[in-house]
Amino acid sequence: MRLRTRLLPVPVTWKKTRPRRSRPSVEACPRLPPAPGVPLTSAVARETVSLDSVRTSLADAVTACDELGAQLLNHLLTQSPGTNALASPLSLALALALVADGATDATTQGYDKLLGVSGQERDQTWSAVQTALNRNDRSLDGFDPGKPPETPLVHVANHVVVVDRKDLTVSQTYLDTVLRWFSAQIEKVPLGDLADNLSKWADKNTAGLIKKTGVQVTGDTALVLQNALLFAAQWDTPFKAEDTREGTFTRADGSTTQTKFMHGTRIIPYARGRDWAAVRLGYQGGELDGQGLAMDVVLPTQGTSPADLPPATWAQASAALDRAAGVGRAEVAGPDQATSPGRAEVAGLGMKGPEYRRVRIALPVLDLVSGPTDLLGLLHDLGLDTFGLEGIAPGLYLSQVVQQTRLILDEEGTVAAALTEVVSERAAFTTRAADLRAYLRSHLPDGVSATVGESASSSAIIHLSLPTARPEAVLMAFDMAGIAVSAGSACHAGVTRPSDIVMAMGRSEEQALGVLRVSLGHETTRDDIDSFLAALPMAIRAGAALDGITHVRNERNEER
Repeated sequence: MRLRTRLLPVPVTWKKTRPRRSRPSVEACPRLPPAPGVPLTSAVARETVSLDSVRTSLADAVTACDELGAQLLNHLLTQSPGTNALASPLSLALALALVADGATDATTQGYDKLLGVSGQERDQTWSAVQTALNRNDRSLDGFDPGKPPETPLVHVANHVVVVDRKDLTVSQTYLDTVLRWFSAQIEKVPLGDLADNLSKWADKNTAGLIKKTGVQVTGDTALVLQNALLFAAQWDTPFKAEDTREGTFTRADGSTTQTKFMHGTRIIPYARGRDWAAVRLGYQGGELDGQGLAMDVVLPTQGTSPADLPPATWAQASAALDRAAGVGRAEVAGPDQATSPGRAEVAGLGMKGPEYRRVRIALPVLDLVSGPTDLLGLLHDLGLDTFGLEGIAPGLYLSQVVQQTRLILDEEGTVAAALTEVVSERAAFTTRAADLRAYLRSHLPDGVSATVGESASSSAIIHLSLPTARPEAVLMAFDMAGIAVSAGSACHAGVTRPSDIVMAMGRSEEQALGVLRVSLGHETTRDDIDSFLAALPMAIRAGAALDGITHVRNERNEER
């Protein structure tokens, strides 16, 4: 397994570079302790899992992490074209692994797809990754982020903060699980102290590279999960400061800009694909799964943006570099995945097969900061269900998934940090959904009624009985109007027979066929409800028309 960072070129607009300093200014320790909270304890002991015991599932997890990283890059570049993109798929994956332990059904809710594995195997695999990374960990006391250490540092930490509120009781089973697999620090904090607590924990666990939380605290915030990654290492062959000079960088659109480049010649692994070239730069000391730490630098061909490359490119590039170096496939994406200007020129070609090549490198001097960026919309588009965290506490849903990153790259080495924060709320949506539900029920036309009483149903779901026994016609009519609804109960969807659940409530077979399930989401508005109400009469008429055809056919069959 390799720990790697990825440095990629992207169209950027660079400001004029200020006079070069020895290192970017970063405040060093000491730091203030976290804002006080009440520790939540568990009798469950931390379980250590080795990478050897999860080899099969590890490959799936790595593939999933690579795909997640590609989606992050594409998302950031699409949202802010012409800017640098910096993201950490590993930090996001570890944060999602913590959330998945509290999901009602992690498989159907999309967590297992994003993380590559499911159930306890998911916990064991990602726990093993964290444990392997932290073998390069040590105390951060006295660590100076302005200077990469001679011995590489990889620090991974998790934090679970429960807001102290009367309407929230977090499952002890959930707390036991995240402590067992991920060594999470768990504490209860008053709402008024939450932002301060989160910021001080972030500052401490990123060595001052990320000082403040990106979470927007509201009166409805119930729980926050934090994952912090810190990486610092010197190059195995440092670049010479006297070789750093201004150079021209060509953007994907053909335009150019000036920035400072480090220069050097290295005999290193080199690989080329259809639309990219890549090299591997090693770090001094350190080990992960028997291999040294390294940065993979991937350069798209001229005129190609990283966003235009297929998502599988990053995994392919790392695998190709592994083959060039004579090692196995890379198995873990490193704490940072970044895009920024870079250049690699092949000076000489060697024989085919596993080999190192003599490569001239021109690598930019960087101090990049990204975020806070809310990734919840992206995750929703990737299939993640933001509801259903009953394993943590009843009624919770995801309201924010925020990431911040920092990357410092110079002649001495690399210092990088990532902070991912996942926020859960409960009251705000419940209240708003209840208002929308009441509004819809009060505007139902004659002949349409609520199947389930107000007290027996979720605020987010309205179950209606319609005067038709042809749900397929109703659904088709709504689909033509651009409205997504379902027929039957949740466990009955996708079949045309009467719902056993609805019939058990005393309804006839025909009544059990004429049911409609309307689900409210975070972005549902009264305008959406009005659109549904406007389409409802047409949908009923479509069902009624098909009812009539059925009755005629039945009468003809009886005459025969």
